[in-house]
Amino acid sequence: RRELIDDGFDVAIRMGWLEDSTLIARKLFDVNRMLVGSADYLSTRPMPKVPADLTDWDWIELVPVPQQRLVFKKGSRKAAVSIAEPRIKVNSAHAMCKFACAGAGLAILPEFMVRQEIETGRLHNILPEWTHADVGVYAVWPPNVSQNGLVKTFVDTLTEAG
Repeated sequence: RRELIDDGFDVAIRMGWLEDSTLIARKLFDVNRMLVGSADYLSTRPMPKVPADLTDWDWIELVPVPQQRLVFKKGSRKAAVSIAEPRIKVNSAHAMCKFACAGAGLAILPEFMVRQEIETGRLHNILPEWTHADVGVYAVWPPNVSQNGLVKTFVDTLTEAG
């Protein structure tokens, strides 16, 4: 993550939950997430049936988005699960995916990132009937950018394409 103003960027695309800031933001779309693990890792213990079965599993955590408590949803039901200290902490979702494929533990990752790994059988969707909060994708820009300039045109184009 870079500092837009200090580093001279006009606009950035960010995924996640936005912090309060002086930047202006427009939501472009949401990304679905999935709980995944490799077949090798899943073979080390009984397959979970409900979210509460996951408390003592090994987790891979994205450092900017700590996950001490996970919330799962199935229809109108919600289940919150507290997890132990993650086995591995990384600062990249791509690294999370690689560690999950290598059998290092469970990870909650964007669907677009794991779709091919699931299709090839390298990863498995765990508790597929339970969902996780979507992650927003946003265009963000400094407040001093012209209201009718290229940034607005660019963001409008992204919004229409999404």
